[in-house]
Amino acid sequence: MVKARSLKTLLAAVALAGAALTGFAPAASADNPLCPANSICVYKHANYTGGRHVYPAYTIGHDRFALRSYDTGGTIDNSISSLINNTDYQVSLYERWYIPCSGPSLVVLPHFEISDLSTRTTFPPERIVNANDIFSCASIYLL
Repeated sequence: MVKARSLKTLLAAVALAGAALTGFAPAASADNPLCPANSICVYKHANYTGGRHVYPAYTIGHDRFALRSYDTGGTIDNSISSLINNTDYQVSLYERWYIPCSGPSLVVLPHFEISDLSTRTTFPPERIVNANDIFSCASIYLL
């Protein structure tokens, strides 16, 4: 009888602690509505304006931008100024299109967005302080 009462008290305490912790949990952030769910969107201009190209979430591997166009026309090669990643995939943008992609790169984590690439710096082998309009290739993969 004492064991049963102790077990009930313990379970009640655990439930109360769980409820208290749930109240302090951060709210999940919603994906940007300017890009469809489970997609990666690249834009010609800063702040998600100009033409847009949408990659579905299942696009995995390397992709040469010279083969892709904005919905307003024109290649996305060397012209991306902002992007939204509404997927569970990590995207690495590269300056050179050689497959596999190479050169200075910028990593965009899942469910992350960059409104202005001119404010970003690429990673080695060569640092480029203004990452606007320089990317020619993407490597898209699940973490």
